[in-house]
Amino acid sequence: MKKFLLSLAIYTPLFLFALDSASDEITVDLKNPQFVDGQLHTHEGGVVSGKNLRLQAQHISYKSTVEDGVPKRIIEASGDLFIVFQQKPFVAKSIVYDFVSGTGTLYDGRTYVDLWYLGGEEFFLNPDGSFEAQNAFITTSANLNSSWQFHSSSLKVNKKRTLSLKNLKLKLFKIPVFWMPTFKASLRFLKDPMIKYKLTWDKSIGPRATVRYQFISSERFDLFLRGDYRIAGTGNHSIKSAFGGAIESIYKDPNQNTQFLTRNFFANDRIVPEENGPKRYRFQGLFKHTGEDEKSMVYLSYDKLSDQKMISDFRSDDFVVNTEKRSYLFATRQEEDVIVRFSVQPCLNRFQSITEEWPKLYLNLRTQDLGSSGIMANSDASLAYLKYKYAIGLEPYFTPYHAFRMQTLNELYRPISLKGFNLIPKVGVLGIYYNNSPENMKLGQLSYRYSLESNFRIVSNQPFLSHVIEPYFNYNGYSKPWVNSDDHYYFYIDDGLSKLNCIETGIRQNVRFGHYPFEILADAFVISLCKSLNYPQIVAFYGANFEATFSRWFLKAYTLYNQGAKNLDYINVQTAFTLSKDFAFALEYRNRGPYAWRKSNYENFFLDVTRPDEELLETPISDKRQTVLGKLMLRLSPRVNTQMGGHYGWGRKTEPAYVSTNVDVNFSIGGSWNLKIGYHRSPDNVRFTTNFYLSP
Repeated sequence: MKKFLLSLAIYTPLFLFALDSASDEITVDLKNPQFVDGQLHTHEGGVVSGKNLRLQAQHISYKSTVEDGVPKRIIEASGDLFIVFQQKPFVAKSIVYDFVSGTGTLYDGRTYVDLWYLGGEEFFLNPDGSFEAQNAFITTSANLNSSWQFHSSSLKVNKKRTLSLKNLKLKLFKIPVFWMPTFKASLRFLKDPMIKYKLTWDKSIGPRATVRYQFISSERFDLFLRGDYRIAGTGNHSIKSAFGGAIESIYKDPNQNTQFLTRNFFANDRIVPEENGPKRYRFQGLFKHTGEDEKSMVYLSYDKLSDQKMISDFRSDDFVVNTEKRSYLFATRQEEDVIVRFSVQPCLNRFQSITEEWPKLYLNLRTQDLGSSGIMANSDASLAYLKYKYAIGLEPYFTPYHAFRMQTLNELYRPISLKGFNLIPKVGVLGIYYNNSPENMKLGQLSYRYSLESNFRIVSNQPFLSHVIEPYFNYNGYSKPWVNSDDHYYFYIDDGLSKLNCIETGIRQNVRFGHYPFEILADAFVISLCKSLNYPQIVAFYGANFEATFSRWFLKAYTLYNQGAKNLDYINVQTAFTLSKDFAFALEYRNRGPYAWRKSNYENFFLDVTRPDEELLETPISDKRQTVLGKLMLRLSPRVNTQMGGHYGWGRKTEPAYVSTNVDVNFSIGGSWNLKIGYHRSPDNVRFTTNFYLSP
């Protein structure tokens, strides 16, 4: 009974306080509390929790008052203080917090948000979950005395975890090395390295120092700034010191329907001493948008360079927009019965030879069923004004040309399938109109197209083995075009029409071994060009493709033998091994014979049957060469990772042998600091790079 009365005497004040503010649902659990002058306090530890806040500390006092008619529920705590404010953890020297207003102040506080540690002399907690700090710091190091910190006169994190800093200083080992007046970023999306230092040493023109930092990061928008300084070189090809800079921006739609990247660089610098002019720049961007219904798409890329070698100077893994030196606008819209495409392609760089489109319109009608016959009809058409521009330096030898070009393709085909046997006969007509030609005449081009695709699948499924055998026979033919190939202009590969009869027959096989991660793909075939130019025999090519894939390695081999020239056209052998999480490598060998023409599409044989071999062998289109490529990844320790790559080529009679090597060693120093040392060798340059960067 005495214990009950004692407990009642101790906890009655606490009950009265809780009852007085029952709507706030405040719970005060103290060890050996005392009630003095309207305050409940203890120096033996306790826990206090209420709306949006929970804390535990050694010294705690709690009081309920009314000031100027405004009720207050004040908690003060210190000593081994730990706080959870709206699901955010804090530690601090002391706290004063009002449960009624939902505001409070932390003194000498620290917190952790996503990947970041934040601290400050004073933290101000707001009812919406945001907080501010004075004389603050931010780092990714968990150490109290970290090797690096961003210091700021004021810090603010809103309820969406967007960070705002003012008067920002970067300190390395307590030494200021960088300053910004303001910085704003989303802590949820600040994943890229915030700041990078890089030193590049080119063999012929000396070192260049680079600093790159993330100026803004948010859910939708990122902004990076970069500064370069070329230190004056020495020797016969010395280059004066020079400055450069870059701005990169990234816009990201949260729904992933829209993306816009830009990169802009300018420097009073050059990559090799022989280049003319000190002003060098590159402006590029990439825009992609897909409609919510996924029926429309817009693609835009632009890339303006001061010189062709600008890319090798500006190349960086973390600063890449894949524009391929191409400026291109493409838009498409898909409806139930038609697909419409629109494109524009200007030539912004004088060192490029390119077909300009001003503009091009393409229509593809939905495939139609012709009654109950099973015959399908497919039609498409395009209209464009085209201008082919030669690179500067070639214009004295070649005259640019232009023409309105209209093309239409109409086809009929009938799929037939019966018990594993598939057959698709197809006939069509291809027509092209040019309003200009080398003879300044209007021309109409016409060629008939006919093809036959057939295959037969034999499937054997066993508990331990699955085997698919597929013999196939394909025929593709074009009639002799109305206009000779020398009498019209060439803008696209479709302009290179010629009489063609191509037959390909072979056997494909696919083997899987039960539940094991082991698969084999094999294809052996022969190709006939029906005794055409350069190929008087019935068979023009023999070929085979082979792929074997295991869980940790694969082997691939492709080869083609030219029966007409009695020569091997190509052989590719590629293998890769992943021996462990710390070691992997890949090797590849490529061999191209003199009759392996440098074509964008190896299955297009118009060139092979149009021009004599003797003529093609005297041009750069003859691709005689041999190449060995290799890659290696080796993790020496959890903090040291090495990546090596090599490229050795020889055999082209008009070009010397060349060696290209790339070695990168990555070190994780600690405290989120990383070091990357690289050695890069190309036929015209040797470069050493040192990257020192800070990442989350």
